[in-house]
Amino acid sequence: MQPFDRPRLGRTRVRPDAWAASHVWAVLRRPISFGTIIRAGTLLAILLCSAGLTPGLDRDKNIDQYGHDTWTSQNGLPGEAVYQILQTPDGYLWLRTSAGLVRFDGVRFVVVEPVIDNKPVGEPVRAICKNPDGNLLIRTTSRTILLRLPTSCPAARRRHPQPL
Repeated sequence: MQPFDRPRLGRTRVRPDAWAASHVWAVLRRPISFGTIIRAGTLLAILLCSAGLTPGLDRDKNIDQYGHDTWTSQNGLPGEAVYQILQTPDGYLWLRTSAGLVRFDGVRFVVVEPVIDNKPVGEPVRAICKNPDGNLLIRTTSRTILLRLPTSCPAARRRHPQPL
């Protein structure tokens, strides 16, 4: 008899390897409903059929055959480090960098200072994210600011962005 087979003061202890086998057997013995089998089969069929439809990189091309640009502080990126990147529905990339919040339109970088009541916040940006409407949420040290983007209102979607 092994030490772990001996019962202890009212508790019974099963060998660890016996527990795993009995637990698996108990799970497998449970009856499986027809609906569960249909759902599992449908999910499997969807996954198998959609695998060929997923877009991705062309397997026949090397990674250096794709066009790419590198942006550093020497060619316009404000700050030395980028901590977060987010794209809003209007197409802008928003970067949380060591220099603060930066908006990138594909050509130029613009440092954006969050303002409340026409006064700059003056706090470092700690995080950025989108809300369900596509507006930008900016988290500073002591507050969260909602930056309403022009695309959130249907009439503004037809207008072109204002020059910087």
